[in-house]
Amino acid sequence: MKKHTTSAARAAVADIVNRAEYAGGRTVVHRRKKPVAAVIPMGDLKLIEQLEDEIDIIDARKAMREKGKNIPWEQIKRELNPEQNGLCDRIPSLCPQGARGSAGGGSLSSLKAIEKLSENPLPPGCRS
Repeated sequence: MKKHTTSAARAAVADIVNRAEYAGGRTVVHRRKKPVAAVIPMGDLKLIEQLEDEIDIIDARKAMREKGKNIPWEQIKRELNPEQNGLCDRIPSLCPQGARGSAGGGSLSSLKAIEKLSENPLPPGCRS
């Protein structure tokens, strides 16, 4: 794995990206001797995201099995969805462009992922 300071990475950004894309290389960028970022191939990123999704599914299924009062899904969507609870007007960066003031709901990917939990079995290779 290659390592670059931020200034060296800035000067070599095309080479770093090409190395990730074509050779599968990973590069860590440092600032003041502390690693602050990494450039990795898209396949690595997709694998990381898939693993994160599988962990989220496992955690959600565990939470669904917990004893106690259940909260209706519609209430959770209403509380978490910034488009429906007015947060888009107060914190525009939370919402996709053009979503301010809309009550369409469900545009947040995390809400969509949670909603699909009840529809889909665990992904291949994932055990609960």
